[in-house]
Amino acid sequence: MKDEQTNTLHGGIRYEAANKNPNRIQFRLEPNDTARNFEVATGDNFKGPITGIVGYSYQNYKIYVPLDEMKAAHHKGTTSPEKTKIVKADNKLTIASYNLENFSNNKSSTTDDKARKLARAIGIDMESPDIVGVTEVQDNNGASKGDSKADQSYKRLIDAIKAAGGVEYQYVNIDPINNQDGGAPDANIRVGFLYNPERVKLKNGIPTGDATTAVGYEAGKLTLNPGRIDPTNTAFNSSRKPLAAQFEFQGKDVVVIANHWNSKSGDTPLFGAVQPPQNGSEVQRKKIAQIVYDFVKDIKSKNKDANIVSLGDFNDYQFAEALKIHEGQLMTNMINKVEDSDRYTYVYQGNSQVLDHILVSNNLADKTIIDILHINADFTDMAGRASDHDPVMVQIDLKNDSIQAEQVYNFTNFKTGKLTITKPSVAVHLDAQSVITNGIYFKGSYAEFHGEGLKTTDVTINPNKEGAIIDLKGNVVKSITIDGANVKEIRGAENIDIQAINYINGAAPEQIKFTNSEGDPIVDPSLPSVNNPPIIKKSITNKNVSVGNEIQINLTDHFSDPDGDALIFTATKGSLVGTILMLNLPVGSHIVGITAFDGKKSVTLNFSVTVSASNSYYTNAMNKEGAVLKSALHDIISKQKVLSYNDVWDAIKYTDEDPNNTSNVILFYSGKSSAKTNNGGNVGNWNREHTWAKSHGNFGTSNGPGTDIHHLRPTDVQVNSSRGNLDFDNGGSPVAGCNGCLKDSNSFEPPNRVKGDVARMLFYMATRYEVGDKVDLELNEKDNNGTAPYHGKLSVLLQWHKQDPVDDYEKQRNNRIYEIQGNRNPFIDHPEWVELIWK
Repeated sequence: MKDEQTNTLHGGIRYEAANKNPNRIQFRLEPNDTARNFEVATGDNFKGPITGIVGYSYQNYKIYVPLDEMKAAHHKGTTSPEKTKIVKADNKLTIASYNLENFSNNKSSTTDDKARKLARAIGIDMESPDIVGVTEVQDNNGASKGDSKADQSYKRLIDAIKAAGGVEYQYVNIDPINNQDGGAPDANIRVGFLYNPERVKLKNGIPTGDATTAVGYEAGKLTLNPGRIDPTNTAFNSSRKPLAAQFEFQGKDVVVIANHWNSKSGDTPLFGAVQPPQNGSEVQRKKIAQIVYDFVKDIKSKNKDANIVSLGDFNDYQFAEALKIHEGQLMTNMINKVEDSDRYTYVYQGNSQVLDHILVSNNLADKTIIDILHINADFTDMAGRASDHDPVMVQIDLKNDSIQAEQVYNFTNFKTGKLTITKPSVAVHLDAQSVITNGIYFKGSYAEFHGEGLKTTDVTINPNKEGAIIDLKGNVVKSITIDGANVKEIRGAENIDIQAINYINGAAPEQIKFTNSEGDPIVDPSLPSVNNPPIIKKSITNKNVSVGNEIQINLTDHFSDPDGDALIFTATKGSLVGTILMLNLPVGSHIVGITAFDGKKSVTLNFSVTVSASNSYYTNAMNKEGAVLKSALHDIISKQKVLSYNDVWDAIKYTDEDPNNTSNVILFYSGKSSAKTNNGGNVGNWNREHTWAKSHGNFGTSNGPGTDIHHLRPTDVQVNSSRGNLDFDNGGSPVAGCNGCLKDSNSFEPPNRVKGDVARMLFYMATRYEVGDKVDLELNEKDNNGTAPYHGKLSVLLQWHKQDPVDDYEKQRNNRIYEIQGNRNPFIDHPEWVELIWK
């Protein structure tokens, strides 16, 4: 092990696109609870040999070793927390991103020690950035019951920063709707901003947004300040909604977007049973990335010079598709500017990786520097860390590139032999009646030239200092001579024949940047070939197809190269035959990225493909209705793997997994997140709920209807007991432990958010189990069906089906059941079939 190479600053190993570091060896120290207080850091060493038993826990191979042995072998390294390397400047804006790891005003869960450490990091280690984008700010009471307000949480952090020697910040925040944004139940984590009012101010005159109103951009301003980006879009289900705020710094506006995208819950582990690992959580992040990019694109379409910064915990890597979608053609991820060995913000199971990013609009990329402060990820709690993420920080030079001439000359009907100008900064206006026989000689550092008189005038540029800038303002000039090597840039040169410029005394065209009046570069064809990147001629529209249908796209219809270079194409999905992309994708939502590469530079285009399960799986059900459709569907979905009742435990731990915490399941009626290991029959446990009550038909837990996971859900033991074998109907009294549940002596009403789910599970059961099966199940209009093979109430179920449409979680669950059991719920894939059968 001592000969293994490390590649981070402090002796860790980086998680890379092509290297997940399978050679990592993980140790589990026993007793494990005590071992959690063992102070270690990246770069520490352990003198071998170390002997232990290889085991497998939490989906990782580990060597089990006594804690005392590891302590005896431990040699502390030299790794220590960093301070920012950015040197503060009065005329430059500093912006940081920091995940506070569940910070609240609840002192039982957020200790004073944690608050002090976070405050020290912001106020001292980062030297009080002008703006700090913060993630994982909980409401005032943390994970305890209460509302979603966080004013006291922000105040606690601001007071702690001031006490630590930092500035007195103000905060920007929108409280989420209770329990709608993921994270720990009742904690209501959100994103927000701290800002130093002595340096920046929130742009005023704009109304403040709320949890559900989408922010836009009009007339150079956000429509809400702050405002949430498309907060009701289903892409943000159980995830944080990005928050946009517009700040003013020394006369310049900057729009900053705080992000905390959905977690990697749902991804299978590197050493898990599913190989290769499946990254199911990416689908949601790619949807979010497209929404945020479209928001940036809208701003840029209305204000090409807009300054935009997007920061936060993106829960994905710099090489991931989601981050590439966010970058697109308008943004630059500054993380990619960091030295390889310094490029990580988080350490997970020994892999140093990037989850926290700061992106800037392309007009800011060359004016921005970045610093990652390794103060947390390399350390344990005992070694002083306050969060599991390292903060990221940038400094941006927002100064205007435009120059104001110090001296203005207006020449009208002016006649002379030679005009020499030595002033350092001038604007020259020359009308058509003026005649300067031997031309203008300019020796200063900045000049702009205006007027019709230039068409008949020779101009010689001979600056006495390097770095001179000349602005021709789009005018035609008789001739131009560049004398010496001191000219840096010639602007407004679109009407000049660049090849006709005379270069003398060390001047050379390759030393000079030529731009038009819009600031776009102009290429001198006489220079050695400058490679221009490929361009997107036409975007690819989003596609919706049925599974089994192939999509073919000729990529030459969408890309071209301005230099005529041959393009090489790559795609994140599908296959390429020459320039034809062929896609035949499985059921689900997909983001497809196409990159065109000319050998040196590239451009990437993204579009989505939604594949529904219909034609191939449901071919025999197409164009049918009523009993004929129901019979056809029965024949299709009867082809399945039958599970045992014991198999169901593991199956629903996967099908009903919490997308925000892969160690948990979502309990069906209550909506609470509970540990997968918390299954059982006692109060506080969860068990297996038969949505079609198992006594309705007396099939019990027998293989088949009693073990069909399409209708088996993890449910709180007490709530399951309250529901019993009741039929479904509206009305009743509240049920303890289940917000929104009602019951009476004959029926049970679930919360609004799962009413459609209940209905579609029962439609499935009534279709899957017919005459000739173990039991023939049917729906009717009765409550109190008892042991008869019926379930009610059909009219109410039809109403619930319309009231609560199919959502992404229900679709994902259907797909996962298909993986395990081999059949699908047709009423999730085709909700319209419900009315065709139960008219």
